[in-house]
Amino acid sequence: MATEISEEQLPIDRELGAAVLSLLPDEWTGALLRVERVPGEEDAERYRIQITPTGKGRGSVTPDEEVEVAVQKLFLLHQRFKTGLQSISYTYRQKKDGSWGQVGEYEYDDSDEEAVG
Repeated sequence: MATEISEEQLPIDRELGAAVLSLLPDEWTGALLRVERVPGEEDAERYRIQITPTGKGRGSVTPDEEVEVAVQKLFLLHQRFKTGLQSISYTYRQKKDGSWGQVGEYEYDDSDEEAVG
C-alpha cells in the first residue's frame, strides 16, 4: 500500500511544486511551503498555507488557487489512505544549474486511525 500512495502522490507533489515555483520572485533562491490542516465545522477542512523564502529573498508569497487545489488533492489522498496527515513542509532550493530540488517533511496525528502503509 505504501507504494500505491507514493505513486499517486508523486504527480500531486509535482503539480504543487510547479504551482509554488511559478509564484516565487526571481530573486528567491529557496522557499519553504508550510501547510497545516485546520479542522472546520461539519467535517469541512481548511488549510493554513505559508510560502516564505529560505535563501536569498524577503517577504512572503500569497498562495494562489493552483497551490490551494494541489494542497487539497494531497490532503484528500492522505485522508483516503487514513494516514492522519496533519501538516507538510516542502523546502525548494535552486540548484547551480537553475533547476529546483524539493525535500518534504510530513507530520501525522497519532490519534487518527491506524495509518496504512
